[in-house]
Amino acid sequence: MVNYYKVKKYFNSFYLQVDEENSIYVREYGKKNGIPLFLLHGGPGGPFTNNKITKLINLNKFHLILIDQRGCGKSTPSNIIKNNNTKNLIKDIRKVKEYLGIDKFIITGFSWGAYLAFMYILKYPKDILSYIIVAGIYLFDKNIFPKVVFQMYPERWSQFCELINIPNKQIQNPSFKIQKDICKTYFNKIKSSRINNKYSKEWFYFEHDLLTICDKKKEKREKKYSNKEIYQISLYESYFYYKNFFGNQKYIMKNLDKIKNIKGTIIHGRIDVICNVQESIELNKLLPKSKLIIVDNNGHNGKDINKEFIKELRKFY
Repeated sequence: MVNYYKVKKYFNSFYLQVDEENSIYVREYGKKNGIPLFLLHGGPGGPFTNNKITKLINLNKFHLILIDQRGCGKSTPSNIIKNNNTKNLIKDIRKVKEYLGIDKFIITGFSWGAYLAFMYILKYPKDILSYIIVAGIYLFDKNIFPKVVFQMYPERWSQFCELINIPNKQIQNPSFKIQKDICKTYFNKIKSSRINNKYSKEWFYFEHDLLTICDKKKEKREKKYSNKEIYQISLYESYFYYKNFFGNQKYIMKNLDKIKNIKGTIIHGRIDVICNVQESIELNKLLPKSKLIIVDNNGHNGKDINKEFIKELRKFY
């Protein structure tokens, strides 16, 4: 049983101009003098700033900051590709931190948000009080999609590839290069199509079927998401995936020494088929001050993961 907090509304919201083209949307929750906490959304592309996330956080103790990453949600312009990369997203977070006059803060994120948080820590370790990164991908595995996807869901993987005419031989044994080419092809088709198109829907529901491995009611799920949300998530995911998240293992390994003394927590579901749990295990070995929590019976998300996240945050007050 997870004891969630009551969902609360933000006390402030604003747009911050981060360059000539982009204004990012920011919300503040909780107490202005509370413990500063940046929570980065997943995707890339979504979900966006949402009051529902506050059920995981004691807003009597924390000053929670949520950001719609550039091009996402309420940030403007929407669906922008130019200058949209990991390096600039990290700069955007720091500009928000400086604008709010925050010295040090806890950084956290789920999935893509965990990776972005981790990359921020590597770039600005002196900004960080601690971190909680959940179900992330950290570039230790030379696969965009974990191998378990091809083994457990071969028919779903085939359907995903056949829509863009991938040869059967490549479907059966997709190398890292082939996986990147698949993502690039999807990106080009999504980008050149209208918001309501078969490519964005196939990308979105392929991942969503793996994300919600116990939920088979697709008709019900389709009512939960607008065509705009589906398009934005599939656009940015396919783009960042084929660009390898604009990062590389060499950079990470070179900079790990800078953050070895920062205490933090790495949480991952054991049966995650979106992001490989092995990468969290390997990262924990490389960071002596980190704590690893493997959550049995949870995949990429789940109530037990939320429970562990809430427990870790409680340690700060």
